[in-house]
Amino acid sequence: MVDLDLQTLRWFVAVAEAPSFSKAAASIGIARPRLSAAMLELETDGPLFDREAGGTALTAEGRRLLEEARVRIAAAADLPELAGEPVEADLRPAEEPSVFPISIVVGVTVSKWTTRWEERNPARPVVVTVLRDEDQLTAVRDGSVACAFVRLPMPADDLSATRLHAIPLYTEARVVVAAKGHLIEAADEVELADLAGDRLLSAPATLPGWADVATDPGTEAQRAHLHGLTPEQLIEVVATGAGIAVLPASVVRAHGRKDVLWRPLSDPPQSTVAVVWRADDDSIDTERFVGIVRGRTERSSRAEPTPPTDKRKSSTVRQRSASSHAARRKRR
Repeated sequence: MVDLDLQTLRWFVAVAEAPSFSKAAASIGIARPRLSAAMLELETDGPLFDREAGGTALTAEGRRLLEEARVRIAAAADLPELAGEPVEADLRPAEEPSVFPISIVVGVTVSKWTTRWEERNPARPVVVTVLRDEDQLTAVRDGSVACAFVRLPMPADDLSATRLHAIPLYTEARVVVAAKGHLIEAADEVELADLAGDRLLSAPATLPGWADVATDPGTEAQRAHLHGLTPEQLIEVVATGAGIAVLPASVVRAHGRKDVLWRPLSDPPQSTVAVVWRADDDSIDTERFVGIVRGRTERSSRAEPTPPTDKRKSSTVRQRSASSHAARRKRR
C-alpha cells in the first residue's frame, strides 16, 4: 500500500463508514470541501468511491484500501484490528489540501475560469472530473467536488433534493446526429417535423415536442437497452443506422466520427450550461470560484448596500441657488 499518513487514512475510513461526505466531515470536525479534496488526492491511481452508486459506496479497490487502512490505524494505536468498528475522529489540525475539485459534463469547456483561478491561487490547482450527463450531480451532491458544470433543464427535484444553487452561464446549440447517407445530409438546418419518421435513440424527455410529431415514438421496453449509454456510445449506435440522436453540438464535436453527420436543430429549447454548488457550502474557496465564474475581478467583493442618500439640500446650497437665481433676474 502507498505510504499514506495516518490522518488521511483515518479520514478515508471515516468517509467509508459514513452515509455521506457531509456527515463524515462533521464527524471529524473539518470542512466538507477540504475532506473531498483529500479523498480526491487518494484517487490519483484509480477510483475508490463508486460514483454511480452514490453516497460513499466503495469500489473493489476502495474496499481493499479500507481493510488495509484499519490495520494500519490499529497498529499505530497498538490496538487489536478494528474489524468494521468506527474509527475515532482525528481532530488534529492538518495542512490544507492542494487542489480545488470541480466536475464537468462532456463538451463543456471551463479553461477560462480555471486559468483565472490558478493565476490567483497557484497553490491550489483545479482538478477536473468529467461525468456523464446522467451523473452530472453525483459528485457535487456527495461533496466530492465543490462545484459542478451541468446541463439544464433538469427535473426540479434534482436541484431541490440536495439544496443546490445554480447559475445559468450560456446556451448550447443542439444538433441532429445521423448515419452517413441520411436525408438530413441535404439540409442546412433541420426542423423537428422533418424527423417524424425516424427512430430517436436519445432520451425523448430531453426533446420536448417529439411525442407530438413522431409517427413511431417506440415503447419504454424497446428503449431499455439504450439506458445508461454515454454520448460516445450513443453516437456509435447512430453510426450503425439504427436511428438518430439529438445532442449538444459541443458533445458531438468532442466525439466526432467520420461515419456520422450532424445538422443544427432549429426547434427550441436549447440546452443551458450552468454552474451548481451545494447551498450548505459556505467555504471561502467555493465563493471565490463562483465569483470568478460570475466575472468578478480579483479585487472585487460582494456589493455593499448603498447608503440612503439625504435628498434634503443643505441651507448653504439653497442659499447659493437663491442668490444665483436673483443674479440672473438682475442681469435681465
